[in-house]
Amino acid sequence: MFLNDEEYEQVLALIDGRAPKSPLLQELTLWVKQEFNVDIYDYICDKTKNGLTRLRIVVWDYTVAGRFRNGANYDIKKQRKFQVEFSELARKYGIHPEYHKADTVFVCFETIRDQIAGKTLWNLKDHIYALQKDDIWKITIIFESVHIFYETDAQIAAHEADGTSRMLKGTITGIVRTYDRYQVFRDGVPCVFTSHQTLNEKYKGSMFFYTR
Repeated sequence: MFLNDEEYEQVLALIDGRAPKSPLLQELTLWVKQEFNVDIYDYICDKTKNGLTRLRIVVWDYTVAGRFRNGANYDIKKQRKFQVEFSELARKYGIHPEYHKADTVFVCFETIRDQIAGKTLWNLKDHIYALQKDDIWKITIIFESVHIFYETDAQIAAHEADGTSRMLKGTITGIVRTYDRYQVFRDGVPCVFTSHQTLNEKYKGSMFFYTR
């Protein structure tokens, strides 16, 4: 699940210091840091599609979010700690009355890094797509990575060997780095090198099947 545009801008405003943290968020942030040694950036109160009261905690990335999971599911004990703490804080500050009963709250975690990365690349797509020439059939942005399609599989190997792919990755990273104010691409922009031939042979020429 992604943050919607309003939620996304609110989180960035908090990160940038353009919006003040509420007393509840300040205290919750401190508690999470002490309890789990994790930074949080916001919380969002809403409902699930079936009407369940939901608390969405915004953390940096999937690695951090994974610390609150036990395999494929959320860690129930950690969820419970958030339920209790948030309910206590909501009562303390006299807000979010529907969250005053801890047992009725479903806790989940959102990430912000991937959305920053995806939006950064998308905002620069014209500059990135302008690199399409010579053996490159297509360049496209998928989530937070850039996919470069050469015409043939043989060209993938040839351009890895002659340094063309390395140069392209460096050029794309250079384009993005100037605008990467949150340093989400400090290790470079992830680039996937594939081919039109592979798309046709393995995915029936469909970008929809390729991205699944």
